[in-house]
Amino acid sequence: MANFAPTKIVLPLNYPNYNRVDLNFYRHGATYSATTYIHIKTNIPRYGGVMYMIELNGYNYGHAQAIQCAFTGYMYDDGSRPGITIYNPTQFQAYPGLTADGQYLSSDNFLVLRCFKSDVTYANFSMDCYQTNPITSTVSPQVTAIAVNNTSGAHF
Repeated sequence: MANFAPTKIVLPLNYPNYNRVDLNFYRHGATYSATTYIHIKTNIPRYGGVMYMIELNGYNYGHAQAIQCAFTGYMYDDGSRPGITIYNPTQFQAYPGLTADGQYLSSDNFLVLRCFKSDVTYANFSMDCYQTNPITSTVSPQVTAIAVNNTSGAHF
């Protein structure tokens, strides 16, 4: 299997951080077989001003289904919206191989993505991140921790 290095594409050139795209910035392979939640902690901070779409693409062998799901939101908090931690969070899945179940802030204020599947035997996916804020799209996305369990709420 090929091992591709993460790719950074920056367009247009007159705005060096506008429309930052980080392809294949993380790859995950699952060999467990159970009803499970996957919590993916990132390095995207609550106060970072990052507008994002993070996409997961892959294949769930246990169900013979493609994986394509996405998480979007805006990590912005100027204090004017008490109680809102992620502005306009949405989840979407095009194929049923893995469900984009939710997003939350970790106890140390970083973005966590939560996925769900009833069986993820040999489910593998890669992650892409598209940032659209022309001012603050400077975070190089990383996965800092993964937890696999049956917790439908917050883990980190």
